Amino acid sequence: RQMCIRDSTPPEKPDPPKPPEFDREAWLAKARAFMQNKARSKLADYDKEILKNIDKFERGVDRLIRKMDRNIRKPAEREAEEAFTKLRNLGRLPEDVPDDMPNVVKKLYAEAIDDQQEIDVEFLDDFTRLRITYIQGLDKQTSILRKEGNDEHADAIDEEIEATQNDMERFIRILRGFEADPEPEEDAID
Repeated sequence: RQMCIRDSTPPEKPDPPKPPEFDREAWLAKARAFMQNKARSKLADYDKEILKNIDKFERGVDRLIRKMDRNIRKPAEREAEEAFTKLRNLGRLPEDVPDDMPNVVKKLYAEAIDDQQEIDVEFLDDFTRLRITYIQGLDKQTSILRKEGNDEHADAIDEEIEATQNDMERFIRILRGFEADPEPEEDAID
C-alpha cells in the first residue's frame, strides 16, 4: 500500500492583480486642455474687459498730461506710453499703487483698481463654475482609480483637487495654459 502524504502548507495566494497602467500626466494634460477649450471665450471676455479698464485709465492720464506745461508734457507722454505698454503686457493693474506716482494720477489709479475689482467679481461666478466642472472630472477619475486599486495616482489627483479648490489664481493659470505651480521668481541681481 502506498500512503498519500498531503502537503500541509496552504496554497500560495496569488498576488493581487496589478492596477491597469495609468499615465497621470497625460490624463491631467488632457483634462486641462478640455477646460482650456471650455474657458476660452470667458477668458477672452475677461481680458477684453480688463484691457478696456486700462484704456479708460490711460485716457484719464492723457487728459491730465494735456493740461501740463508744454516743457514737461513730452517726457510725461513718453513715460505714460511706456507704463501703459507694460500694463497691457501684464494684463491687469497691480493692486499696489507705485510710490512715485503723482497724487492726481493716484486718484485715477484707485478708481481703475476699483473698476478692475468689479470686473473680477463679475467673472468670478463663471470661473467658479468652470472650477467646479474641473474638480468633478478629477473626482470622477479618482473614484475610478481607487476602484482599480490605483491609490497612488488617485492620491496625486486628490492633491490636484485640493490645490485647485484652495487657489483660484492657480486655476486661472491652468485655464490659460500656464504652469499651474510655477517656481517663485527670484529677484534679479543687477
